Amino acid sequence: MKKLIVCIMVFAFLLTTTAPAFAKGGHGGGGKGGSGGHSSSHSGGGKGHSGGGKGHSGGHGHGKGGPSRGHGGYRGGGHYHSSSSTSVYLVGREVIPNVHTFPDCNQHSATSETFVSYYSNGTSNSYTYYTVLDAKGNVLATDCTDVKHTIYDNVHYLLLRKGGKYGIYSHDGQLISNRSYTTMYEVAPNRLLVKANKMYGVVDLLENTVVPIKYKEFKSVGKDLYITKLNGYYGMVNSSNHIFFPPEYDKITQLYDTFVLKQYGKYGLADAYGRLILEPVYDKIKKQGEYIVVKKDKRWGVFDSSGRMLSEIGYEKIRINRNHLEGKINGMWIEIPVPLI
Repeated sequence: MKKLIVCIMVFAFLLTTTAPAFAKGGHGGGGKGGSGGHSSSHSGGGKGHSGGGKGHSGGHGHGKGGPSRGHGGYRGGGHYHSSSSTSVYLVGREVIPNVHTFPDCNQHSATSETFVSYYSNGTSNSYTYYTVLDAKGNVLATDCTDVKHTIYDNVHYLLLRKGGKYGIYSHDGQLISNRSYTTMYEVAPNRLLVKANKMYGVVDLLENTVVPIKYKEFKSVGKDLYITKLNGYYGMVNSSNHIFFPPEYDKITQLYDTFVLKQYGKYGLADAYGRLILEPVYDKIKKQGEYIVVKKDKRWGVFDSSGRMLSEIGYEKIRINRNHLEGKINGMWIEIPVPLI
């Protein structure tokens, strides 16, 4: 009897400890082309993931081939693990072809394939690859992830991103540029804003340097006007390297159609064309309706947007009340006699 009881207890123990293993079975051996099971990088299968073939290494890359490329070559369902413990699996995929033309160009066109993967949690991923063609349908470039086209002096140029890097190409698909860039787009005729080694600058279509590639930031704030950052200080230039303000300011911020410049703890003002209209000698500058209101030595005054003084700097506070500009003196609000702009 004791032996029977012991056998029953052993059997119950084995059943309890092995049950989760049986319950977790069935995930192995993914869809066709898969590596079997929950490979976190989708290794195996067609060109694509886990730093394999062409595409985005370590990400959702798509290599050459047909609709089966990318995502480990799955044709049906598959699995991947998110950061949570919930398993998310592939529920569908489609390939969307398209044809592209370029403005004012009859010499080039492009075709593309967009690969879309749908997952069980309602999310999706998509990637597009382009092929560039000439007017006769000859292939000039393949496996491009971005294609831009421009014409300057009646010459056609292609700005192509391949393998995560941009280059300048001739009309027949030949690489012109010697360097590669992570960012490239046209900002003016024969002017390309580029980024290389985490720095910004401007080159022309023959890759001649126009604005040195040395700026940490290069922010567009108007028609061919940019706020730059160099060694922690800010300035303003255009795409032809005309320097409106050298990189000597602690901060430059856009205030509607003007720019506030901070230097040595004081504030000045530039207009929309990068011209200095107020020297950086004020404690504070802000917009009050259509007016520029400045503070100096604890008193406020009023300027217009061209830098013309409209009132003395002698008010405790300034406000607009029912379209009337008012200033506070000795605790009393009085109207400031300036015309409305």
